[in-house]
Amino acid sequence: MSSCTRTDSKQWNCFAGFDGCVCVWDVRIGASTTPHLMHHWEAHPGSEILTILHDPMKNVIITAGNDTVIKVKACDHGNWCHSCRVPVFVKLVM
Repeated sequence: MSSCTRTDSKQWNCFAGFDGCVCVWDVRIGASTTPHLMHHWEAHPGSEILTILHDPMKNVIITAGNDTVIKVKACDHGNWCHSCRVPVFVKLVM
């Protein structure tokens, strides 16, 4: 499982797992707010997500999976609005 965190007034955590899914949790805790699941989507169907990160400058979530694909999910006015596939042509030899 991989994770990333946004640490401004909109505090949330992103988690990616072996099932190819991404979960975004709102982790603000206050008098009227408790942690809750905001978004869930299948980013890499049938493939493990190897890494996930948040770019605060562009406000996007980037994932890379065993399917040799990098995906970018952009946020517009608080709604996840765009996802694009970028094929990875170079395989790393370990």
